[in-house]
This record gives sequence, C-alpha cells and structure tokens, in this order.
Amino acid sequence: MTDEHNFPPKPQATAESLADPLGFMEVEHAWHDAVTRWIEAVLDGLENRPIQAEAEVMVEFLTRDLPRHIQDEEEDLFPLLKERCGNDSSTKAVISRLSEEHKLDEDLVDFIIADLQMIAANKRVPNLMRFFANASGFAENQRRHLAWENQTVLPLARKSLTEADVKTLARGMAERRGLSVE
Repeated sequence: MTDEHNFPPKPQATAESLADPLGFMEVEHAWHDAVTRWIEAVLDGLENRPIQAEAEVMVEFLTRDLPRHIQDEEEDLFPLLKERCGNDSSTKAVISRLSEEHKLDEDLVDFIIADLQMIAANKRVPNLMRFFANASGFAENQRRHLAWENQTVLPLARKSLTEADVKTLARGMAERRGLSVE
C-alpha cells in the first residue's frame, strides 16, 4: 500500500500477464493483502478519516475482483491440482479447506458491501459493530487464506501442473476477463 489511505495500483490482466497464470495469481494475492491491510487500518480508526474513495474501490474488489479470483481457483486451479495430486490426502484437505473459506468469504462479503456502499456515499453505517465484526472476520480469513495459497498451493501448482494444465488455467482466467491467450 502506498500509504494508509490509498491502495497500490490494481494488477491489470493482459494476455501477457495471464500467460503466466500462477504469477498473475501471486500478484493478485499481493493486492488482496494490501486490501486486507487497508481493512485492518479502517477497523483501527474508521471515524477518524475520510475513506469514501477507498470504500468505492473495496466495493469493486468485493463485487468483481474477488469473485472472479475465486472462480479462477474453484473452476480451474483446484480441479487441475486435484487431478495432478491424485490420492494425496493433504492436498485434498488443503483444497477443501480453502473452498470452505471461499464460501465464508461470500457470506461475509454481502454484509460488508452494503456497509461500504453507505461509506462510499458518505452516509452513516447503520450498525457499525456489525461492520466491524464482518470486516474483521473477513480480514482474518483473508490473511490465513492468502498464507495457505502463497506458501502451499502456488508452490504445489508450480511443481505439479503440466504445461498443458498451465495453458488451460490461463485460458480460463483470460475468458473470465474477456481476453484470449495462446
């Protein structure tokens, strides 16, 4: 994050960046981490600074970027990993856990979006404690989730996926973003 009030530039998907889909996921994870740090900073002092612009960025992240990233993993990466890792119970357990966390994220996001839309419109959040609880839970989940993905899933994918698998992953990610890759 450039400072406690602003996000770094959001990763831009291009045919070139998606040619390395695992590298692009890693860049997205770094941005997700910056968003998570912003959420935590907001929770430390919501009423002490204007955050309307960041709230708008967060709404976009939660309604478009995060769901698309989850689709990348659920529809392409995780099935490919399951196929390559066969009977490895620890890999299956990690993927299962991350899929459950994706469901939790989706549940929390609905509440968070409504509150962030109020903040973006410079209106009072009706239940600040609910926002704090949901946003805190989301941030905590993201920290754990990103650690598992960066330390376990992406290295496993780099080791296990074939060149054809990586191209399949790249095509799926590109299609979701209206792009095409070779």
